[in-house]
Amino acid sequence: LYGAGAYAIKLGFLPWSRGQLLEAIRACYRASRASVAAAAPDLAVAPADRLKLGLADAQRVLPWPDRGKQAQDGPDVDGWKREEGNHTRYRIKASALRKWFPSFQSRKALVQLAISKGFLMAGKKASGSAVQARVPGGSDRISVYELQIPRGKR
Repeated sequence: LYGAGAYAIKLGFLPWSRGQLLEAIRACYRASRASVAAAAPDLAVAPADRLKLGLADAQRVLPWPDRGKQAQDGPDVDGWKREEGNHTRYRIKASALRKWFPSFQSRKALVQLAISKGFLMAGKKASGSAVQARVPGGSDRISVYELQIPRGKR
């Protein structure tokens, strides 16, 4: 980036000095790093607490649709939930869980915790990994994590 800018200055396309160019690049870099840091989840928050925050987001984890209706889906939807007996069942998109837990280590810690508590429902061939399931009420199959959390444990 600096080389291209310096060449543009040499040819007279930019009215800056090389020092101004370097400071502009540094300012852009600092702003970019600050925005990434602000968007990153707080790694000091325990995996269980981060999961609770994600599951409690009513704007992104939507109610399961009534029978015969297809669930709302799209990039702004992280999953669906419904009350069943004495627990709440969640179907969370694998892509959403990767957003909530960006590092492999944090996802692994969460999966181990969910398995040990009996919250993660695994498919026949899976032991803590995502499974292929339908969007509630729909025919499209997507990669999801199925969670079943007893009331009072959220």
